Amino acid sequence: MKKAMVVLAVIAIAIGTVFANGTSEAQTAAKKAPAVLRWHSANNDQNPRTQVGLFMQKRIQELTDELVIEVYPNAQLGSSDEVHQMIAMGENIASATDAAWFSKMLPGENFDIINGPFFTDTEEELYKVAETEWFKDKVEKLEKKGVKILATNWMDGTRYLMTNKPVYKPSDLKGMKIRVPNNAAAIGMMNYMGATATPMALTEVYTAIQQGIIDGMENPLSTLYARKTQEVCKYVTMTGHQKMLSLFFVSTDWFNSLTPGAQKALIQVANEAGEYFSNTLMPKGNKEALDAFIADGVKIIEDFDIAAFREATLPQYADLWSLDTYNLVKKQMAEVK
Repeated sequence: MKKAMVVLAVIAIAIGTVFANGTSEAQTAAKKAPAVLRWHSANNDQNPRTQVGLFMQKRIQELTDELVIEVYPNAQLGSSDEVHQMIAMGENIASATDAAWFSKMLPGENFDIINGPFFTDTEEELYKVAETEWFKDKVEKLEKKGVKILATNWMDGTRYLMTNKPVYKPSDLKGMKIRVPNNAAAIGMMNYMGATATPMALTEVYTAIQQGIIDGMENPLSTLYARKTQEVCKYVTMTGHQKMLSLFFVSTDWFNSLTPGAQKALIQVANEAGEYFSNTLMPKGNKEALDAFIADGVKIIEDFDIAAFREATLPQYADLWSLDTYNLVKKQMAEVK
C-alpha cells in the first residue's frame, strides 16, 4: 500500500511539474509576444504615405522586438476620418494628419489656424510652429483627450490647384467647383479664393471631374498625380496656398500600454520617418509628378497673381479664427531660434 502511495505521489509531482512548465512556457511566450501597431495609408503602394510605412516597419525591427508595425495601404482600415476616430477610441493604429482633424477635438481653440491660406512663405518656416508654447499646450490637451502626438516633423507639402481650365487670378475661379477636404479651413479658403468649395472623398474625384460635377481639385503634386488627375485636368496653378504640417499620432491609452523600451523605439521611428517622408519621399514624389505632368501636356502656370490670392483669402483669419490667435502664434514663431 505504501509503495502504491509513493508511486502515486511521484506521478502527481511529475504531472504537476509538466503543467507548471507548460504554464511557465506559455506565460513566457505571452510576455515575449510583441505589440502590434497598424499603419494607415489611404493611398496606393507607390505613394509616399505607404512607402514611409514600409520604412517604419523595417526600422522598428532594428530597434526592438517588443513592437512590430504592419502596413495597410489603399484605406484597408477605413477612410482617414474613420481611422482617426478609431485611434481616439484606443485602437492600435498610427496615422499622420494635419491640424484640421485635431481641431475638431479642441473646439474654439483655433488649432487649425496653422492650415490657413499663405500662413507661411516656406515649409521650413512652418516647422517652427511646433516649437511654440501655444502649440505645445494643444498637444498636451490632445493627449488628455485620447490621442498622443509622437512626431511633428511630417511635412505633407505645399498644395496647388489643378483644374480643367486655366486659373491666373481669383476671378478665374468664379463658377468653378473645386474639390477640397471636408474641413472648415479648406472649405473657407477655396471659397475666399473665388471658387465653390466642394468637399468630396479623394476616391470620387476622378469620376466627378470626368462627369463635370467638379472642375478640379487641390493637393500636393504627388497626390494629384497619384489620382491620375492629369487625365481629366490639364492645368496646374502653382498657388502654394497651403503648406501642410502633419502630426504622427497614436492612441494615448495604447501608447501607455507599451513597455518603456517600445515607447522609446516608436518615438524614434516616428521622428526618423518624418524626416525621411519630408526630405526624401515627398520631394522625390513631387518632382516625378511635375515631370510627368509636363510630359503629359499639362500646362504649369507660374505667372499667376499671387498678391490677388493673398488679398482674397486674408479675411478668413478674422472670419473663421481670430486675429489675436494669428498674431500670438506668429509672434511665438518669430522667437523660435
